[in-house]
Amino acid sequence: MIITIIFVLLFIFFIWKLDLYDFSIVKFTLWIFSIFGLAGIFIIGIFFPLQGYEKPVLEEEIELVSINVNQEDEPVYVIESNGEYSYMYEGEKYYKTERVPSEYVIEKKLKDCKKPVLKIYEIKAKKGIWSFAIGCDKTKYEFYVPYGSVAKE
Repeated sequence: MIITIIFVLLFIFFIWKLDLYDFSIVKFTLWIFSIFGLAGIFIIGIFFPLQGYEKPVLEEEIELVSINVNQEDEPVYVIESNGEYSYMYEGEKYYKTERVPSEYVIEKKLKDCKKPVLKIYEIKAKKGIWSFAIGCDKTKYEFYVPYGSVAKE
Protein backbone atom coordinates (compact mmCIF):
# COMPACT_ATOMS: atom_id res chain seq x y z
CA MET A 1 0.00 0.00 0.00
CA ILE A 2 2.80 2.43 0.88
CA ILE A 3 4.67 1.87 -2.41
CA THR A 4 1.49 2.46 -4.43
CA ILE A 5 0.82 5.70 -2.56
CA ILE A 6 4.37 6.88 -3.25
CA PHE A 7 4.00 6.12 -6.97
CA VAL A 8 0.67 7.96 -7.17
CA LEU A 9 2.10 11.00 -5.38
CA LEU A 10 5.18 11.03 -7.64
CA PHE A 11 2.92 10.75 -10.68
CA ILE A 12 0.86 13.72 -9.50
CA PHE A 13 4.02 15.73 -8.79
CA PHE A 14 5.54 15.10 -12.23
CA ILE A 15 2.31 15.90 -14.06
CA TRP A 16 1.89 19.09 -12.06
CA LYS A 17 5.46 20.43 -12.05
CA LEU A 18 6.89 19.32 -15.39
CA ASP A 19 3.96 20.64 -17.39
CA LEU A 20 4.06 17.68 -19.77
CA TYR A 21 0.66 18.43 -21.25
CA ASP A 22 -0.57 21.71 -22.55
CA PHE A 23 -4.19 20.74 -22.33
CA SER A 24 -5.66 21.63 -18.97
CA ILE A 25 -8.45 19.03 -19.38
CA VAL A 26 -5.83 16.26 -19.59
CA LYS A 27 -4.17 17.53 -16.42
CA PHE A 28 -7.50 17.78 -14.65
CA THR A 29 -8.49 14.23 -15.72
CA LEU A 30 -5.17 12.75 -14.58
CA TRP A 31 -5.46 14.63 -11.29
CA ILE A 32 -8.99 13.29 -10.69
CA PHE A 33 -7.96 9.70 -11.55
CA SER A 34 -4.97 9.97 -9.24
CA ILE A 35 -7.11 11.21 -6.36
CA PHE A 36 -9.70 8.44 -6.84
CA GLY A 37 -6.91 5.86 -7.16
CA LEU A 38 -5.32 7.06 -3.96
CA ALA A 39 -8.66 7.01 -2.12
CA GLY A 40 -9.39 3.51 -3.42
CA ILE A 41 -6.01 2.25 -2.28
CA PHE A 42 -6.55 3.71 1.20
CA ILE A 43 -9.98 2.07 1.50
CA ILE A 44 -8.69 -1.32 0.34
CA GLY A 45 -5.62 -1.11 2.59
CA ILE A 46 -7.55 -0.06 5.67
CA PHE A 47 -10.60 -2.31 5.55
CA PHE A 48 -9.54 -5.55 3.75
CA PRO A 49 -7.20 -8.27 5.07
CA LEU A 50 -4.83 -8.35 2.10
CA GLN A 51 -2.28 -10.46 3.98
CA GLY A 52 -4.78 -13.12 5.10
CA TYR A 53 -5.54 -14.34 8.61
CA GLU A 54 -3.51 -15.68 11.50
CA LYS A 55 -4.09 -19.16 12.93
CA PRO A 56 -7.25 -19.52 15.06
CA VAL A 57 -6.71 -19.02 18.80
CA LEU A 58 -8.93 -20.79 21.33
CA GLU A 59 -10.56 -18.03 23.37
CA GLU A 60 -13.10 -19.95 25.40
CA GLU A 61 -14.39 -23.46 26.01
CA ILE A 62 -17.94 -23.76 27.33
CA GLU A 63 -19.51 -26.94 28.67
CA LEU A 64 -22.99 -27.32 27.19
CA VAL A 65 -26.12 -28.22 29.14
CA SER A 66 -28.99 -30.26 27.70
CA ILE A 67 -31.90 -28.15 26.49
CA ASN A 68 -34.40 -31.00 27.01
CA VAL A 69 -36.99 -30.59 29.71
CA ASN A 70 -37.93 -34.26 29.67
CA GLN A 71 -35.01 -36.27 31.09
CA GLU A 72 -36.24 -39.53 29.49
CA ASP A 73 -35.50 -38.34 25.94
CA GLU A 74 -32.06 -38.27 24.35
CA PRO A 75 -30.27 -35.05 25.35
CA VAL A 76 -30.32 -32.16 22.90
CA TYR A 77 -27.46 -29.72 23.31
CA VAL A 78 -27.88 -27.56 20.20
CA ILE A 79 -30.91 -26.40 18.21
CA GLU A 80 -30.48 -25.24 14.63
CA SER A 81 -33.31 -22.99 13.49
CA ASN A 82 -33.71 -20.10 11.03
CA GLY A 83 -30.01 -19.88 10.27
CA GLU A 84 -28.97 -19.78 13.93
CA TYR A 85 -27.63 -22.22 16.45
CA SER A 86 -28.99 -22.01 20.00
CA TYR A 87 -27.23 -23.57 22.96
CA MET A 88 -27.47 -23.51 26.75
CA TYR A 89 -24.76 -23.36 29.38
CA GLU A 90 -24.53 -22.85 33.11
CA GLY A 91 -23.75 -19.28 34.16
CA GLU A 92 -22.73 -18.06 37.61
CA LYS A 93 -26.27 -17.97 39.04
CA TYR A 94 -28.51 -19.51 36.39
CA TYR A 95 -28.59 -21.16 32.96
CA LYS A 96 -28.00 -18.94 29.93
CA THR A 97 -29.06 -19.39 26.33
CA GLU A 98 -27.08 -17.92 23.44
CA ARG A 99 -27.54 -17.81 19.68
CA VAL A 100 -24.87 -17.91 16.99
CA PRO A 101 -25.33 -17.28 13.23
CA SER A 102 -24.88 -20.56 11.33
CA GLU A 103 -22.29 -19.09 8.96
CA TYR A 104 -19.74 -19.10 11.81
CA VAL A 105 -20.51 -22.61 13.12
CA ILE A 106 -18.80 -25.96 12.58
CA GLU A 107 -20.49 -29.08 13.98
CA LYS A 108 -18.31 -31.96 15.19
CA LYS A 109 -20.55 -34.91 16.01
CA LEU A 110 -18.58 -37.44 18.00
CA LYS A 111 -19.53 -41.04 18.72
CA ASP A 112 -18.02 -41.21 22.20
CA CYS A 113 -18.58 -37.66 23.40
CA LYS A 114 -18.66 -37.65 27.19
CA LYS A 115 -18.64 -33.90 27.73
CA PRO A 116 -20.39 -31.75 25.07
CA VAL A 117 -18.51 -28.47 24.66
CA LEU A 118 -18.46 -25.37 22.53
CA LYS A 119 -15.04 -24.06 21.55
CA ILE A 120 -14.88 -20.42 20.53
CA TYR A 121 -11.94 -19.38 18.34
CA GLU A 122 -10.80 -15.87 17.47
CA ILE A 123 -9.22 -15.43 14.05
CA LYS A 124 -7.34 -12.16 13.69
CA ALA A 125 -6.55 -10.54 10.35
CA LYS A 126 -2.86 -10.05 9.67
CA LYS A 127 -1.89 -6.42 9.87
CA GLY A 128 1.22 -4.93 8.31
CA ILE A 129 2.57 -2.30 6.01
CA TRP A 130 0.16 -3.31 3.22
CA SER A 131 -3.03 -3.61 5.21
CA PHE A 132 -4.48 -2.45 8.52
CA ALA A 133 -7.53 -4.79 8.19
CA ILE A 134 -9.77 -2.78 10.51
CA GLY A 135 -12.88 -4.72 11.55
CA CYS A 136 -11.86 -7.93 9.76
CA ASP A 137 -11.38 -10.23 12.76
CA LYS A 138 -13.61 -13.31 12.83
CA THR A 139 -15.05 -15.61 15.47
CA LYS A 140 -15.58 -19.33 14.79
CA TYR A 141 -17.72 -21.65 16.92
CA GLU A 142 -17.12 -25.42 17.04
CA PHE A 143 -19.70 -27.65 18.72
CA TYR A 144 -18.36 -31.00 19.98
CA VAL A 145 -21.52 -32.98 20.71
CA PRO A 146 -22.75 -36.62 20.52
CA TYR A 147 -24.62 -37.90 17.46
CA GLY A 148 -28.32 -37.05 17.54
CA SER A 149 -27.97 -34.17 19.99
CA VAL A 150 -28.42 -31.40 17.40
CA ALA A 151 -32.10 -30.69 16.75
CA LYS A 152 -33.04 -29.08 13.44
CA GLU A 153 -36.25 -27.11 13.14
